[in-house]
Amino acid sequence: AIKRAEAALGIAQELDDTDLIVLAHYRLATALHHLGNYRAATISADKARELVDTKMDRRLFRFGGLVYSFCCSFQAWGLAELGELRRAEAAGRLGMELAEQAKHGYSISVASFGLATGYLASEQWDAAIAVLGRGLEQMELHGVNAAFGWVGARLAYAFAAAGRVEQGDLGDLEAQVGGVGAAAGDGRPHLDGEAGGGQLSAGEVDRDRH
Repeated sequence: AIKRAEAALGIAQELDDTDLIVLAHYRLATALHHLGNYRAATISADKARELVDTKMDRRLFRFGGLVYSFCCSFQAWGLAELGELRRAEAAGRLGMELAEQAKHGYSISVASFGLATGYLASEQWDAAIAVLGRGLEQMELHGVNAAFGWVGARLAYAFAAAGRVEQGDLGDLEAQVGGVGAAAGDGRPHLDGEAGGGQLSAGEVDRDRH
């Protein structure tokens, strides 16, 4: 996936097509992210955001939603994994606010799991539950289940961590929207640094509690 994204980025740059360059940076960011290379992933997402901010409109609509919000969400997730929780919340809030302003349900769902990851990492259970609940609410309305694994797993984890286990059973909703995605994991931020030896700075997050 990384090689293909890098190839797409090279083609887009050769064509000097800003739209395609933004999309290629986003795809490269997600590929790097899923391999645990959070630092490189956040950098690639930031390049996409910078291009949109300087040459385009944040309401750029591609891949079924607001690409800027998508970038913010994965950037927030990656920054949370790296222990940079203030930056994670700032990126996550920006993506969520843009999606809400556009009143676009799928973008809200995607934005919710990035913002919530930072809340989970800092043990802000109620804040995580609120934003994930918003994402899940929109998912019920638009019926697109692509983000359910990331949203649903985090919400169930947040309920459990907050001592509200009885509210964390999302089985009925899972059946309604078609099941949890394979990439769902257990909902917790990994907080294990990035591939290649990166790790959280001492004192930023108590890793044993996550």
